[in-house]
Amino acid sequence: DDKAAFRMMAIENTAQGDLVTAGRYEEAIEKITARRISKREFDKYNNLCVAYAKTRALYEAVVACETALEARKRYDAPSYFRSSYEKLQVRDRAVALSNRGVLRAVMGDKDGAREDFEASLALDVDLEEPAENLALLAARNVASM
Repeated sequence: DDKAAFRMMAIENTAQGDLVTAGRYEEAIEKITARRISKREFDKYNNLCVAYAKTRALYEAVVACETALEARKRYDAPSYFRSSYEKLQVRDRAVALSNRGVLRAVMGDKDGAREDFEASLALDVDLEEPAENLALLAARNVASM
């Protein structure tokens, strides 16, 4: 599948992330959604975003991804002002932006995908996936001309 080349990121060791990274998406969705309360709301919704996307439940993936982003919306301070806690929050936001970018790309919103990948990169948290996804998106745009 051509769309599988985009890379999404789950948070391992929490919120069933190990199941998501193992490709056991339906099981992860079942276990994550069975728990009503979570101390790690970002991890829960980010991992749901990835699992839903991988099972092609795109509407649910978008909702989960937006919820994950909402949990991390306040952390946009420049890197030299960030505490270690804030750095983790900013990294989470960069992950969620890149994941939403993949969803937008898969759903045909190339401009939205580009914006998300660029916003993720602008947070400067040293992730490979947003740059790789942006390069793939650019290559596909050239190929479709």
